[in-house]
Amino acid sequence: MKKPKILFVVNNFEYVSGVTTYLISLFKYLNNKYELYLVTSPGTAVELPKKYNVKIYLYPKINFELRSYLNFFRSVVFLTKIIILNKIDLIHSNDHYTANIIKWTKYIKNIPNIRTIHSLINNQGRLKHLVGDYFICVNYHIYNKLLKKYWKTLNAQVILNGIDFDDKIKISKKKKKSSEITLLVASRLVFEKGVQTVIRAVSKLPLEYKDKIILKIAGKGNYEDVLIALSKKSDIRIEFLDEVREMDKEYKNADIFIFSSLVDFFGYTNIEAAKYGCFVITSNFEGIEYIFDNNKDGFIYDKNSYIDLQNKIIKAINLGEKRNIYVSNFQKKCITKFNSEQMALKTSIVYEKCLRK
Repeated sequence: MKKPKILFVVNNFEYVSGVTTYLISLFKYLNNKYELYLVTSPGTAVELPKKYNVKIYLYPKINFELRSYLNFFRSVVFLTKIIILNKIDLIHSNDHYTANIIKWTKYIKNIPNIRTIHSLINNQGRLKHLVGDYFICVNYHIYNKLLKKYWKTLNAQVILNGIDFDDKIKISKKKKKSSEITLLVASRLVFEKGVQTVIRAVSKLPLEYKDKIILKIAGKGNYEDVLIALSKKSDIRIEFLDEVREMDKEYKNADIFIFSSLVDFFGYTNIEAAKYGCFVITSNFEGIEYIFDNNKDGFIYDKNSYIDLQNKIIKAINLGEKRNIYVSNFQKKCITKFNSEQMALKTSIVYEKCLRK
């Protein structure tokens, strides 16, 4: 039986990206059922999909950072050629920019367009933000907000993001020779990810805690120089790890993971950190209440307050081995609610529904 052909489109494909993690999970579980194609711009993680027999087309002009009228219409032409060449049956977009490009290809080749909404952005600029035939929301916060605005026309459902978990829950860490506490941040180093709040928080810790901790920051971005300069003013040990392609080791060696984003709507790395037994301290980004229970799964802090984060770090350190109780709670929830295989299965059901129309 001929496999349906699915084209995924995203404006970039980088490590330490929730969208990249999301797509790799789909590729892993869907490649036996569908022929998979990917159009994206050159990025650090573009080799990963090849493991799952995904045919990749790299097109720099489709990157949002290079947007212009000319590049937009060039991307429309390029995407249309790919669709016709490969006889694509369905398109799955993952950001509002490529969704708008796909909208224009539909005038030439009318095929279903599914859009996963990973975050909400303010209505600004010339491009529409809700473009597609069917929408997948990664959490209930996004869905409920859209439902209030588009309740008459919204064709959408919630499919929670997920990752792979081992069969058995493992929360224990290898005992360290020293009493050093490792704090870990994994993020793109841009202002919106709030890493500056973490550096300010640890820099203001009381002296009795400063000697106990080391802060490790994994990631790259255009705000990196500012963060490095800020770290040099601190007397805390801070290590910038650059872009880490395999985060497993860093998660395993960390005691406390801090998710500092000011703008996220899911927080994939919170789930990844829980998998490896990290105690999680997360910002109160929009939708966190649908994912994380404060003082049960870990701690939530005010994303605009480094003092609140500082207090939560102190509280977590003082918990000692009792941190494992919180880790266990969050791990059990993640295994039940944020499972990549279930995510892919539900996404496949959406594909079949759209392909039948």
